[in-house]
Amino acid sequence: MTATAKREAFLWALLCCSIVLCLTAGAASGQQLQKREENKIKEKVDKKCLEKPLETDNFKYIPQPTTVSVDLKRFADGELYRRCTLHGASYNRIIKWSPDDGVPGEETLKAEKEQYEITGLKPYTKVTITVFVRYTDENGDVHDGNKVKNDVMTAVDKPTAPRNLKIQSWKDNGGKLDATVVWEEPGVRNGPLNGYQIRICNVISCEDEHPRSCSHQRDAKNPLYTAIEFTKATYYWVWVAGYNEAEKKVIGEYEHLCVRVPPKAVGPVRDFKVSCPSETNKITATWKLPQDNNAVPESYRVKLIGGPGGQNKEPYEVDIQKACKNEDCIFSVEGLTAGNDYELILSPNYEDTGISDKGKCRVSGSAIAEDKKVKQTPGPTPAGKIPPPIAEDKTGEEKPDTSSVGKETPSHSGGKVGGSFLLIFAVMALKPIVVHN
Repeated sequence: MTATAKREAFLWALLCCSIVLCLTAGAASGQQLQKREENKIKEKVDKKCLEKPLETDNFKYIPQPTTVSVDLKRFADGELYRRCTLHGASYNRIIKWSPDDGVPGEETLKAEKEQYEITGLKPYTKVTITVFVRYTDENGDVHDGNKVKNDVMTAVDKPTAPRNLKIQSWKDNGGKLDATVVWEEPGVRNGPLNGYQIRICNVISCEDEHPRSCSHQRDAKNPLYTAIEFTKATYYWVWVAGYNEAEKKVIGEYEHLCVRVPPKAVGPVRDFKVSCPSETNKITATWKLPQDNNAVPESYRVKLIGGPGGQNKEPYEVDIQKACKNEDCIFSVEGLTAGNDYELILSPNYEDTGISDKGKCRVSGSAIAEDKKVKQTPGPTPAGKIPPPIAEDKTGEEKPDTSSVGKETPSHSGGKVGGSFLLIFAVMALKPIVVHN
């Protein structure tokens, strides 16, 4: 290598080293400057801005059935607030809530806002509410103050109407009848459900919807109530509503029932069940007669609802002498359309007694045309089944007798030969005719 080449190589190496040293020194210098700048900004944050304004007082909570209002205490004095929010710094209030049954949420509020309402809650539900102050300084650093957490119950509301209100039984009481009224609790309680209010009004008929402010009014703690001394063959409206206790009663929606007092005592049936035996196209109800022999009605009534188009069938009368053996009863309706749901309702065969038992099931079996008549099939069973009135055939058409099809028929013109001829003729008559367009 010549002296010139050596000199050039040395100069190139020296240049590269100089560049590396400059870059390293520049980076170090930049980091030092950044640290100095950060320290310089943080030094500008007044400690007073991070103390009193970030203290969180106990706020006032105002619960309603579906909301909670949070009253926020007035923020720190105006002068300190003004000084601490110079150069882009800011204060905010943060509210977070988490209901036991519902969707949690969070909201960032301006510091001067003194009230916030949490909405979309459910009645009588615990909500955990957290409130704190957040300070964002000039550098964008976030400082959260003390977090105050409280559990708040939303207020109670009206319960929905009780379900399945009915009369369980009518009992003799010196020439009059006492009614045992039963129901199921509301689907939505909206509170602790402290009790029920019952109102019973004497009316002329079920079309006479007497106002609920009639004289007979009582409270009950459980979904069962015995009303005494009803006059036979008279009508009454029965109203029942649940209520929740707050500063006053919060009475819910009413369920109502119109009843006509029967001519005699009627007890509840026992072990009532409804089933749709597989592949039978029928629905069957079984039950035991009331335990008190003096509370058995003269007969029962079965009502069938359902099938194609939700048809409401005419009720069937159930003769106890035929349908029951000892205390066990069975009743079936056949010829129903497969693949449809039916509801069977059993009640005493008196007008509007308020007593009923019901059950649902899906009928299975062979497909049956929708216009096929619903029939009960009479037949010798241990408990008996009651045939319905057979519907008259109003078409006026004679139905072909095919009982001889497939059998040999005696003939005056040739015995078996005549029978074969008739067989061929019958088969041809039954063969469908195809029309070609």
